[in-house]
Amino acid sequence: MANVDTTQHDEFFKSKVLGHPAGLFVLFFTEMWERFSFYGMRVLLINFLTMAVIGSNPGWEWTAENAGALFGTYAGLLYLTPILGGVIADKFTGYRWAVLIGCVIMTAGHASMAFETEFSLYMGLALLVLGTGFFKPNITSIISEMYTYLPEKKDGAYTIFYMGVNAGAFFGMMLCGYLAERVGWSWGFGLAGIFMLFGTVQFLLAKPLFGKIGAPPVRQTKEEKAAEVKDYKENKFTMVDKVLIVVTAIIGLLYLINDPVSKIGEVNLLPEEFFLSKDTLSGPLVIVLGGLLLFLYLIITRIRRYEKVIRDRMIAVIIFAFFTVLFFIPFEQAATSMVIFARDYTDRVLTGNSALIFNIVNTLLTIIPLMIITWVLYLLNKKSFKKIPGSNVVLALCFSLVWGIVIWMLARDFNTVSYEAQYAAVPVEQIANEKGEYVYEAFSNDEVSNASNNDHFKVGSLVAVRLGEGDYVSLDTVKNNKVVVNYQEEREDLHFALGNVKNADSTHFKLDVTAVRSQQNFPIYKKKGEAEADEKTYLSAPFMSNNTNAKLSLGAEAAYLLDAPGSVKENSEVAVQRDQKSEIEPVRFAYGEIVENANGEISVSIDTVLVGKQTIVYQPVSEARPLLSGEETVNKPLFFSTNEELKVGDNVATHVELGKFVYLDGEKEDKLAEDYVKAEKSSKIIQASVSEIKDNEVEITVSWFSILNSFFIIAFASFFSKWWESKYNPSAAMKYSLGLIVMGIGFAVLAYGSSFIPQGTEAGIVRVSMVWLILAYFFHTLGELFLSPVGLSYVSKLVPARMIALMFGMWYLAIAIGNKIAASMGGMVDEIQEEYSISFFFLIFTIIPVVAGVLIAVLNPLLKKLMHGVK
Repeated sequence: MANVDTTQHDEFFKSKVLGHPAGLFVLFFTEMWERFSFYGMRVLLINFLTMAVIGSNPGWEWTAENAGALFGTYAGLLYLTPILGGVIADKFTGYRWAVLIGCVIMTAGHASMAFETEFSLYMGLALLVLGTGFFKPNITSIISEMYTYLPEKKDGAYTIFYMGVNAGAFFGMMLCGYLAERVGWSWGFGLAGIFMLFGTVQFLLAKPLFGKIGAPPVRQTKEEKAAEVKDYKENKFTMVDKVLIVVTAIIGLLYLINDPVSKIGEVNLLPEEFFLSKDTLSGPLVIVLGGLLLFLYLIITRIRRYEKVIRDRMIAVIIFAFFTVLFFIPFEQAATSMVIFARDYTDRVLTGNSALIFNIVNTLLTIIPLMIITWVLYLLNKKSFKKIPGSNVVLALCFSLVWGIVIWMLARDFNTVSYEAQYAAVPVEQIANEKGEYVYEAFSNDEVSNASNNDHFKVGSLVAVRLGEGDYVSLDTVKNNKVVVNYQEEREDLHFALGNVKNADSTHFKLDVTAVRSQQNFPIYKKKGEAEADEKTYLSAPFMSNNTNAKLSLGAEAAYLLDAPGSVKENSEVAVQRDQKSEIEPVRFAYGEIVENANGEISVSIDTVLVGKQTIVYQPVSEARPLLSGEETVNKPLFFSTNEELKVGDNVATHVELGKFVYLDGEKEDKLAEDYVKAEKSSKIIQASVSEIKDNEVEITVSWFSILNSFFIIAFASFFSKWWESKYNPSAAMKYSLGLIVMGIGFAVLAYGSSFIPQGTEAGIVRVSMVWLILAYFFHTLGELFLSPVGLSYVSKLVPARMIALMFGMWYLAIAIGNKIAASMGGMVDEIQEEYSISFFFLIFTIIPVVAGVLIAVLNPLLKKLMHGVK
């Protein structure tokens, strides 16, 4: 605090609020609005990116893998740029200017994201990363400088400050999430930007309150530097050290950027193959692992140069940093896979008394904290209005807006009502098994043509033939005689047969088809002889087809789409295209082996068709499924909720999204119809008539569950603080152990709860109780309270003051690595749900922290020894 003498310090402490200077609460609210914006945007990003592109609130329909890759890079960089931002503030700008610069840049970032274009999204995230680098390390440094002459009050100041962090996160996720999910994504992103702007202005206008605190540094003269007495032996960076730092930094940065760029934009900044075969380990992973080894070499060689006590304590810090990575890998699933789980697999609808209880609890949960913080604002205004009136006016406007949104949100939920409506549906007889998989009993024996392919087929290849349209489509993998095809269209029937190429020349081939099975969205194929007891098999004559362009070999794997011209492909995924025929007609494939290819004809022989029990399916009448001549309709009930007042007999528009009917007002109906036209798809908007007005109903937003972390922190932080001050205070290693194991318990609960969701279930079809997700957040927060604040505390205790900046940088690096790995693994949720189950996915995150927790408990004696008495 070279810029502030004791007189100025005493003057600063004259205007007190709750025993602390008013300036602390200016920082409190600045941090609160920044966290409001950060967490408000964070809780939306994965949800927005992976939401269906056609719907009442459309997103971009990215895969979870691509969304996770982008978010992981963003989250990782957020913990790396503060290292640079801290250095710039220390040497040039000072803390206050650095915070202001960060606020301005982040405001621009949030504003950019509200436009919902790819360029504005990437630009917005880049600006947020850069702005956080200036903001994050320096606002806490201002607090440290404020309490230079009163260090005994510093812990209390940080406690108050971090309540601002959690208050901002709580209201940001609640309000930005609610607006985004109920009104539109741009409203949520935009609200985050508005409060970031307010936070910037109120901090700027509070400048007179701080005096010289956080001002630009006073540079030392050469004489002052020469006169400094150093009571330690310097460990200067060698040329090798500097080269290694540059090389590892470049490798890390390239990997972080390459991961999303290669997956989303298909542009590789790093070679796909390096040193090892890419089937063994991809090139980028080989390079980043090499960079990690170089970084470890750098750390080890530097640590060896220190005296024993310092060396041992730094080793302890590195061990703690390693387990911090293992903690953040499961903990940060809250931003990726747990958001998807809340949206797609959690029952969030409450009706009647359940809805009323939730609305009351949610009101208390929202109003009570907001009243407390408003009271703090009133106290700050009393003490500082004369000195910083503009700042207080801006804060008053902020809170007026928050109160307005909160009252609107709560009133909307209290007034949302469930309605029953009747829609016209066509009863269709189909053969279906217990999983709802449909096939037709009969197939056409007509000759068909196929003349649009140049791929080469080998004898014996396994192929799929889509029955009824005339196109071979090959399948690249057949595991356990089953093949799953990802097909997005709802309520459309796919029909496939199995087979192999038997005979082929340069233009024609014959398929010997052995089995057919299908379902609505994900066809599964079985070979002959695998029928269940309650399933039937049917014989069909061979299919013949021309293929004048395909170069086929005997035994090739191919697929043939019957009754329509198309392409023959080998060793590639089945791509179902609906543009060749009317969407209401079934898509059918024969899956077989080429057995004959001569005289310009291809023969497809279907031996069996595997089917299930006969059932009646009710297909809603819509533009995508119009009423055909001779068909009759029946009225079927559907249920939806809205806060709009409707009457029995009113005509309404609805749309099926994630397994439920969604009400469309006039504006949304027009926008959705326009989106279908742009996508060149037939509209699936379903018209219905209101038949009954039911109870109050509320659908909890996906983002609401994320506020539980902040709520539980506020509720239990004082308990943990008192525990750490008691005689029962555990050692650092045991705190880590308990934190990791409790984190694992949270995922064990989630793994059990999600075990009721079958493997490969389509999103929204099967939902489980929200209790499992609430319990998971509860245990995860307890784990965070055990471990997260403790880590930084021990860095400051174990490392000499002159090395704090370096080791904090390493600590942030560990968190960055944890965030990147967490998002990458979180992006695998859909793939693992398809291959295994979502319960298996969460079980992975049960095992990782529990094993890590046991391991660090075993290391407790060693860590105590390395810490040399630090407690």
